[in-house]
This record gives sequence, C-alpha cells and structure tokens, in this order.
Amino acid sequence: MSSDSSLPSPNTPTPSWTFQDQDEVYAAEVAPVAGYRPGGLTAVCIIAIILGAMGVFTAGSSGLVALFGGQIQQWQTNMGTAGGPAEMRDLQEEMNAKTSAIMNRFRVVNVTLALFHFLLAGALLYGGVQALKLRERGRKMLWRACAVAIVFEFVRAVPHTLMQLENMALMEDYFPRLMEASAPGTQGEQIAAFGKMMARFSIIMGWVFFFGWMFMKLAYYSVTLRYIAKPEIRALYQPDSIP
Repeated sequence: MSSDSSLPSPNTPTPSWTFQDQDEVYAAEVAPVAGYRPGGLTAVCIIAIILGAMGVFTAGSSGLVALFGGQIQQWQTNMGTAGGPAEMRDLQEEMNAKTSAIMNRFRVVNVTLALFHFLLAGALLYGGVQALKLRERGRKMLWRACAVAIVFEFVRAVPHTLMQLENMALMEDYFPRLMEASAPGTQGEQIAAFGKMMARFSIIMGWVFFFGWMFMKLAYYSVTLRYIAKPEIRALYQPDSIP
C-alpha cells in the first residue's frame, strides 16, 4: 500500500508565522514600507518638539526670576518712578519689599520646579525628535515624558495658585494707592477705583491663561499616551539596535 504524498511529513517544519502574535504579524506587513509614518504620529511628535523647546525656554526664565526676581523688579521700578512724586516712590518701595518677601518664601520650591521642568522639557524635546525618526527609544522617552508631565502640571499648579493669591491681595492694596498718588484729588480717587478693578482683572486673566494652557497640555499628554501605545503605532518603530 503506497503512502499518500500529499500528507506533510512529521519532520516538515511548521511555518514560523503561525506562531506569531497579532502585533508581530502587523509589523511584518508594515515593515517593508520604509519610513512609513501616519499623519497623526507626525503631528504628535511635532507638538512634542514645540512644547519641549518652549518648556526649556520657560523653565530657564522661571529659574532666573525665582533667583533674581527681586533685584530685577527693583531695577525696573527705579527706572519707572524716577522723577515721580515722593509718595509714589515710597509706596512702590513698600510694594516691592512685600513682593520680594513673597518670592523669597517660594524661592526654593520655584527653583526646584524650574530645574525639574527644564529636564522634563528636554526629555520631551528629545523624545519628540527621536519618535519622529521612528526610533523605539524615542517613542519610549516620549511616553514616559508625557506620563511624568501630567503629574508635574498638577504639582506646579499648587505653589503658583498660592503665590497668585498673595499677589492679588497685595496688588489690590497697593495698585489703587499708586494710581491715586500719581494723580491726587478727585481724579486720583476715580483712577484708584479703576486701578483696583484692573489689578483684580489682571490676576484673574493670569489664572485663566495659566489653567487654560495647563489643561490644553494635559489633553495633549493624555492623547499622546494612548496613541503611541497602540499596537499599530508600536509596530512602526525600529529596534534600538538599528542605527
């Protein structure tokens, strides 16, 4: 009785693709397309690069202000009030002293946050550049930077809010008095009332901008975390061993 030649021999190797998981199959299908990058991934990486570059500049500026803000403010005040009424100069000096006291209380916290922000922004910038080049280390760096950035944004909001509350009370007290001193009489009283309103308005608008920008960044970080963790996106990236 002859054997059926159509049956596979027990020694015939089973095709390796039958043991590949879904991600590996997808990678095998996409890999031949060298340099393929979806538009969504390009947008995510470019935004990361922009945020990273902005963060490096902002962190450096914040660190300088935390360290030398009092001296800078005093220099600006001396330039602005030179030749003005004596009462106005005295009020400005009192306000500067109290503003410097607020900044000194938060100096250690602000310098620490600025340093951490600088490192985080650098990681975001590096991760965005490498992820744009479809390097796996860049994708991992970008994912980690976004995860840490979410926590950082909430932590940084606490001292910022506390400082702004103290500054609001200070500005509402001194800003109307400064405006009244600059124009004594009935007109000065009207200007003082307007100055108090503007002081409060400027602080509120500062909060709106700060928290609006904060929540926009949080939305980006959250979307990026989910997007670059998708199997079809991870499959596009080259192993770190490939130059």
